[in-house]
Amino acid sequence: MQLEIRKATIGSKSGWAIWDVVSDRAHARWLWKTKKAALAEAETILEGMREDDRQVALEIAKRDAERTQKAASRTARLERRAAIRLDQSRQLDLF
Repeated sequence: MQLEIRKATIGSKSGWAIWDVVSDRAHARWLWKTKKAALAEAETILEGMREDDRQVALEIAKRDAERTQKAASRTARLERRAAIRLDQSRQLDLF
């Protein structure tokens, strides 16, 4: 998401709005009296989004690790079964 600060008018009031450049619309439905206040709010919004992105990335990594662990466990189990079958086959060949 890309945010920028724009001078805007809502009804009869004018001020600074936080504008979402990608979706080409205002991010919030209110105006700030100063550009500095709007910038501070935009920074807060972006920090929150970064935290959300970080949480999503952690969840994805956790899921991937669980899948990898399950796959490794499944592979080890199949290899053990194959080894047991091979051993049993060799024992039968001895008789």
